[in-house]
Order: sequence, then C-alpha cells, then structure tokens
Amino acid sequence: MKRPDKYQLSVLAFLATATVLSDQVRPQEKTKSEIAFRQLASLVGEWEGGQDGVPTPIKETYTLIADGSALMAHTKAADEPAMHDVHCGRRSPDRDSLL
Repeated sequence: MKRPDKYQLSVLAFLATATVLSDQVRPQEKTKSEIAFRQLASLVGEWEGGQDGVPTPIKETYTLIADGSALMAHTKAADEPAMHDVHCGRRSPDRDSLL
C-alpha cells in the first residue's frame, strides 16, 4: 500500500481545518429570549405618558447597560419616588429565558 505524500496530508489537514472552522463561524439561530430582548431594546430613549384619570405625567427612560446585554428602565412620576427595572437577555444551559 502506498503511503500518502506530504501534498496529500496537507490537503487533508486543510480540509479538516476548514470543516471545523465552518461550524464555528456559522451564525447561531436566535432564541426566543434573544428576539424578545431585541424588541425591548428598541424602546431605548425617553418616553412620556400618562394614565387614564391621573393628571400626573409619567416619564420613562430606557437605557442599554452592561455592554448591551441588559435594559434598564427608569420610571418617574412627578412627586413620586423613581422606580428602576433591569431586564436581562440571558441564555441558561437548561432553558431559554428572559429575566
């Protein structure tokens, strides 16, 4: 049986490397939590609104924090303490979740 020469081995090594790298470069499918987080992130900015029957205006400010992996909501009604919420898009090993 003929032994493979250096050219054949280098071609084989190249093809094996290309196959492994192509799997790593392939884009991952987005999870439900990633899609939901992107929708929430579209709220970034300042918003004003009110509630039916309540004359006090409410100001809402949404900011991306933690290098874009969390959304902070700052809610402030006049003469009331501010409320802060943080929504994190997170992928856990056992399930797809949005915290």
